[in-house]
Amino acid sequence: SMEPLFFTGTLLENLIFGVAPDDPDGRKERVVAICQRLGLPDNIQNLVDTDDREWIHVLTQTQRYLLSICRALVANYEVCCMHKPSLVFDELDSETILQVLRDFVTYKGIEQDASTSYLRRPRTCIVTVEKTVGVDLADRIFCVVNVADGIKEISSRDITPELVRAWYHQSWFTNR
Repeated sequence: SMEPLFFTGTLLENLIFGVAPDDPDGRKERVVAICQRLGLPDNIQNLVDTDDREWIHVLTQTQRYLLSICRALVANYEVCCMHKPSLVFDELDSETILQVLRDFVTYKGIEQDASTSYLRRPRTCIVTVEKTVGVDLADRIFCVVNVADGIKEISSRDITPELVRAWYHQSWFTNR
């Protein structure tokens, strides 16, 4: 299932899950800034600052997906793997999400003090895609169609909607 998982607790507690208690990565201001970058509306961002434990009931499905992505970015992992992070979004929102992930890699984390970026370790974000939007943001693109063909590096200019559909259908059938 691709259903984002959350636990009983406040929205902030869910978004900083896995972040050490005194780690600046878990600052409320940073969490809200990441929510803003991902395009979450103000009413959802405002829930970060409440003790409301029923917040999950006011979210749309796409807002749940965005909050799940937000949680990964807040945790600031050095290696982040996301399976089809833009699957349920339109092209504009998909582009926004993928640009935020690109910035996460470029700046070694997002919404952090720029003057300390040289102190941070590099970031890597591995994503699977189901559409061509945002592919040009990737440093490297690998095509994995089936085990017999192996893994091939390809250029973003070689990616077409037809090729992505073939990947999607091929991976669907070979994973059964």
